[in-house]
Amino acid sequence: MRKGAIILITVLLTSVTMRAQTLNYKMAAMYVYNFTQYIEWPKNDNSTEFVIGVYGNTPLSDELKKTVIGKHVGAKNIAVKTLTSLDDATNCSILFIAPSQSGNIKKISEQFKGKHILLICDKEGFSKKGASISVYLDEDDDYKTKFELNKEYIEYNGLLISKSLLTLAAKVN
Repeated sequence: MRKGAIILITVLLTSVTMRAQTLNYKMAAMYVYNFTQYIEWPKNDNSTEFVIGVYGNTPLSDELKKTVIGKHVGAKNIAVKTLTSLDDATNCSILFIAPSQSGNIKKISEQFKGKHILLICDKEGFSKKGASISVYLDEDDDYKTKFELNKEYIEYNGLLISKSLLTLAAKVN
């Protein structure tokens, strides 16, 4: 009986710890949406939609769809599209790279260099490896959701960053 209780307690504590260490995708979706308010894209785009592409399998896709319903960037409706190929990302303004694809961040960054696309991923330190912004859990700060950004990458892609966003970032590279 005691052995079963110890195993149950161990499993419960492990699952609580694991949940605490998993990115809150609802919060991450709010971050991604709010980035649209602090970054300016070139105005010479004639599209009627502001497309947020999600490349790879991640719960963020569903959370983003819930978060942006009825919202706009300027006069454009926001659309969230799940992508199975990077070839489908050419009309995206934001491209979120799922963890399963983040090992390719340097290659993806090179592919979209200068294309007015904000690349976002969810691994700390990846703003130094090719992501424009990385949303992550800070293990050293009670697993709070934070973000880091690479100002140079963002500006190289022809996007303007609000000074407010720079001050809100946990790290600016």
